[in-house]
Amino acid sequence: MTLTACQQNSFKIEGTADGFEEGDTLYISNDMNEGTPIDSVIIKDGKFSYSGSSDSISLWMIYSKNQPFLNVVFFNEPGTITATLAQDPGKSRIAGTKSNDGWQQLNDMTTQFSEKMQQLAEPLYAGDLTEEQQKVLLDSLNDIQADMNKCVVKIAEENIDNELGLFILTNFTSDDNSFDNAKRRELIDRLPAKARERKEVKELEKIIEVSSTTDKGQKLKNFDLSTPEGGQLSLMEEIGQHKVTILDFWASWCGPCREEMPHMKSLLGQYQEKGLGVIGISVDDDEDAWKKAIQELGLSWKQTRDSTKEKELSIAALFQVQAIPYMVVVGQNGTILEKGLRGEELQQFIAEQLK
Repeated sequence: MTLTACQQNSFKIEGTADGFEEGDTLYISNDMNEGTPIDSVIIKDGKFSYSGSSDSISLWMIYSKNQPFLNVVFFNEPGTITATLAQDPGKSRIAGTKSNDGWQQLNDMTTQFSEKMQQLAEPLYAGDLTEEQQKVLLDSLNDIQADMNKCVVKIAEENIDNELGLFILTNFTSDDNSFDNAKRRELIDRLPAKARERKEVKELEKIIEVSSTTDKGQKLKNFDLSTPEGGQLSLMEEIGQHKVTILDFWASWCGPCREEMPHMKSLLGQYQEKGLGVIGISVDDDEDAWKKAIQELGLSWKQTRDSTKEKELSIAALFQVQAIPYMVVVGQNGTILEKGLRGEELQQFIAEQLK
């Protein structure tokens, strides 16, 4: 029985290493944070081989200490895994088992989207675009990000029966609606029974339970938030002053947040008389930096900061804000109408609400 269990948990890596010297050493680590090696392999004739076993499946890494950028990350799942370590990091590959095939697909996809976004964003760094040109460019970047998020979710759906699907489910977050609580619940229900008992899944279920209070259609509870003048603003009282209110989560150090502000100014100018309100909610820890950014950016709408010491009790935690800028649209009675919209999608939604 022991022998059978070892065979079921064993894996083997057959790899090639481009550009290394004969006898060079590669290291194996199961610690993705520190990279502490647990074993090593020697390169012979441009190849290496490693066999191991583990009681659980997780992300491991093969890397060169002398050239840390030369590495390949893989799931240590049972089977034969093929790896290619290339001098061009973008050409390093992993394959051979279902999770690792999907992992390579995920990495290829995110790399393609990231390169596309980087190329598209280059004019922003030049600083010579008009506000309208910035708006168009930011909308395009938001669209690409949303498309990438949808592709990540699709890969999770296709791999929910293996470790990759579980990894995406418990680690991936998006600032749009591509991976909301309903989708997470659906994927949890599709997990193998044993996987549903994992600690990370149980923790995700608790997060979903808490954050479900901020799902669409739920009514937002009140928060008293700090103002730049040193006072307090009642969130629900301010929301009640407008037909529709945008809650804009941002921070002074967030470049994309700053880039979004011209669009927010335009949106407010267009719809304020029709009943639109905006409340900025900063996640800054540095109060002075927050106040300075308000002045630098010329923000005319209500600005607040959640100074709750227990971060898990903050409004940002309630909404599970993982990336900023993050927008929440609420009705006059505090009903949550939409979350995670930006750019053109946000513009269209506000137009529909205030037509």
